[in-house]
Amino acid sequence: KEGSNVNNGNVIENVTIDTGGGNPGAVGLAWSGSNYGGIRNLAIRSADGSGKAGLLMDRRNATGYIHDLLIDGFDTGIELTAKSETSVTLEYVTLSRQRKAAIRVGGEDSGTNSLSARKILTREAPVGLMVDHAAQAVLLDSRLASSDDSAAAMALETEGQLYARNVETPGYGAAVTRDGKAG
Repeated sequence: KEGSNVNNGNVIENVTIDTGGGNPGAVGLAWSGSNYGGIRNLAIRSADGSGKAGLLMDRRNATGYIHDLLIDGFDTGIELTAKSETSVTLEYVTLSRQRKAAIRVGGEDSGTNSLSARKILTREAPVGLMVDHAAQAVLLDSRLASSDDSAAAMALETEGQLYARNVETPGYGAAVTRDGKAG
């Protein structure tokens, strides 16, 4: 049930999810968890790169620890767009071949999304980390890599907040942009 602790302790681990090809609206995993919920040792793949999101967290996720995750393909690798009281922690995550953003935090009218991330590796995403609508993100000890020198590794939009430390951004034109402007 959305907005309750019914999702208390949801855990998924040691699984590979493949959405196949020709599924432009596909979501690899729609996730909701609270308290001690988590995702461990999970691979989510799109055979042809199509799909909406590899990991979609658009419902209240009070807390959650996600580690040892691989996402290949999709428009967005990880989409954290819940509308209330959300704080997710990512560690040891590899994202590749996203068409819009590797990680997106914050949806419309959702200033309560919070992400803490460490040891994130992205490859060939137009944006490595997008933070918008007053969401907050902490990114540590990570590498966001691209061959598109016209893009930004981390993009802040609509009052998004970011703390980044020890983040490498090879290949991107800018490490950080705010509302489309490098600064």
